[in-house]
Amino acid sequence: AFPPLPRRSRVTCRKRFQGKADLMAGRFEGGRAGSSASFGRGGSFSRATSGANLKARIKAAFDAVDTDGNGVLDKKELTVAIRTQLGMQLEDPINEIDVIFAAVDDNNNGLIEIEEFIGMLEPQLKKNDEHNTVMEIEEVMRLVFTGYLNTAKAERARINKSFNMAHEDTSPTVGAPSPTKPAPEEEEAPAEDPGDAEKEEAMPAEMAEKKEEPGPKGFGVDFWGYSWRFKLYDDLYTNAKQDDGKDVHLTQRVVNLKKRLENISKGTDPWIAQAMESSERVKMEIANPKAVQRYCALWLKHLLAVEAEWEIARTPSSSVW
Repeated sequence: AFPPLPRRSRVTCRKRFQGKADLMAGRFEGGRAGSSASFGRGGSFSRATSGANLKARIKAAFDAVDTDGNGVLDKKELTVAIRTQLGMQLEDPINEIDVIFAAVDDNNNGLIEIEEFIGMLEPQLKKNDEHNTVMEIEEVMRLVFTGYLNTAKAERARINKSFNMAHEDTSPTVGAPSPTKPAPEEEEAPAEDPGDAEKEEAMPAEMAEKKEEPGPKGFGVDFWGYSWRFKLYDDLYTNAKQDDGKDVHLTQRVVNLKKRLENISKGTDPWIAQAMESSERVKMEIANPKAVQRYCALWLKHLLAVEAEWEIARTPSSSVW
């Protein structure tokens, strides 16, 4: 369901009706180019508005959002357009505007150029052409922006589900008897062989160390808190950074997450050492770094499984990136 449209006055409704009537009669000339108050109501997109006329209408909409006239859109200008000119009702305005802006800002430079604005609208306009659908520019933008938000919400739901599944796999202690099932009865220990002590003394040091090395056990053994997991989530997904320090682009966050989870699980990513060095709390929590590697492997495993389930269930229009 899309956000409710703003209520229109009778005059506006009459103009909109007349605009569509003119279009059906082949007399449509386009909206009010360069309007700073709106995108030009009555100026609709269909097969009749193609080529140069189509680009002129998109440029007029871009100029209406570009209130300072510098040829690019910043987040403040897009926010004003979403709230006033489009009248969209957002559940989480700050984060959702960030999602929309990042989705349109294809080159991730913090500004929206006219080419990116056109690229945002063209797929939906072509789809409208295929179905001979007439829509106002505001309606097209609302539809595209809502698609971005739905895709982002579905993505985060998959990430959170797999994150929690990995959490359950390692809490409480992995390998401990389930509280709902009785522990297996212990077998009677064999009689002690007097020669065992001599054999153990003769055992090479590296074998003795290997024998005593504990494997990943989970909470209460290998780690004593959960803040490292939330830091992992934040560093690898929510606020993921590229090597140059810039934010990972919205459309690449899952790809980046899966790559880093795989590398951490193999011990080729420095995240564990960096996290323990930068946070005293994380350092105190993690007793066995291999438990973090195992957790990352589990998170990746569950994420791939959840994605596979979603791919089977989704419709072709479920995702816009």
